[in-house]
Amino acid sequence: MFSDTPAEHCFFPEKPLIWLAILFCVLFLSSAVFAGSGSFSSSGISLSELLRLAEEGDSDAKTELGYIYGFGYGVEQDTASAIAYFSESAREGNVEAQFGLGRLFLEGPDGEPDYASAAYWFSQAALKEHADALLSLADMYAQGLGLEKDPEKAKAFFHRAADAFRKEALNGNALSAYTLATMYASEGLEAEKARFWFQKALAAFLDEAEQGNSNSMYMLGLMYQNGDGTEPDLTAAEAWFQKALETSLLVPSSLD
Repeated sequence: MFSDTPAEHCFFPEKPLIWLAILFCVLFLSSAVFAGSGSFSSSGISLSELLRLAEEGDSDAKTELGYIYGFGYGVEQDTASAIAYFSESAREGNVEAQFGLGRLFLEGPDGEPDYASAAYWFSQAALKEHADALLSLADMYAQGLGLEKDPEKAKAFFHRAADAFRKEALNGNALSAYTLATMYASEGLEAEKARFWFQKALAAFLDEAEQGNSNSMYMLGLMYQNGDGTEPDLTAAEAWFQKALETSLLVPSSLD
C-alpha cells in the first residue's frame, strides 16, 4: 500500500490531444492480458472453461468472454458474441462488463462508434465510481461525443475519476498510480504530483515484474522509454520490452 501522498488537487486538461493521451493510457490499462498455451484470461482459465462457466451463469466468465471476442484476444474477433456476453453480464450489474460494453461501443463494433450506447454504459459503471468509466465520460462531455458538450460536467467527471484512481493507487494498484500520474502530467502543471505517482507506479511495477508479471514488464519498458518517474533509459526500456515478449505478453492489436 502506498503512503506519504502529497496534498491532492487535480486540474482539468483543456486540450483535445491531452485527452487522447490519457484515454490511450486508460484503454490500454483496462485491457486484460491474455497469454499462455491454451489460456485466454489473466487468471489462466482456458477458453473452454470460460465457456462452461458462462453457460452456468458465471458473470465474471461472461465478462472475460466479452473482452476475448470483442477485442480479439487469442481468437477471431466476434463482436456479436462480445455484445451478447457483455450485455448479459452488464444487465446483472457487473461493473467491468458495463465498462467493457461502453468501450466496445466507443470503438465501434462495426467500425462506427455508437456514442450514445457508449455513454449509457459508461454512465452505468460510473454509478459505482468505476475510474475508467468516469474518465471516459469526462472525455465524452469535453468533446461532445454522444452527449451535449459540457465543460463543467467534463471537469466534474475528471475529478471523480482522479479520486477513484487515487483510492485504487493508495491500495497499491500500480496501473491506477500510473494513470493518475498521467492525469497530473497531462499539461505539465502538476509536475510534483505526477513525479510522485510515477515513482510509486515504477516501484510497484518492478515488484510485480520480479514475480513474472509480463504486463508490468511491458509497462516498465514504457516508463523507462518515456522517463516516467525516472531518467529516460532506452537500454533498460529495451531490456524490459524483451522480457515482456519472452513471457508472452500480448498487446491488443487495436492499440498498436
